[in-house]
Amino acid sequence: MTFEALAKVVADDFRKTMKEEGFDSFKEMVDCYWWTTNDIKDVIDEIISNIKGIGAVSGIDEVERTYVYLNGDAIPYRKFSAMWHKALKA
Repeated sequence: MTFEALAKVVADDFRKTMKEEGFDSFKEMVDCYWWTTNDIKDVIDEIISNIKGIGAVSGIDEVERTYVYLNGDAIPYRKFSAMWHKALKA
């Protein structure tokens, strides 16, 4: 799996939740749940941890929470955030 594919999985999960909960936008969902940036990172980390077969070290780093790991590779969270936001809008 690539980071682009992972971003799509995250976006699809958010889209599914938005549909189930009746939200018209991600911002509406964030505002309703009063999510902070760290709350969103927690949800993303949970989504990633529930994907089977992508490696035990995949997810958001636990210390600084500034990198996303996937099968031993890492990218800055900011870059990954832009990727899943773009996928969410597609």
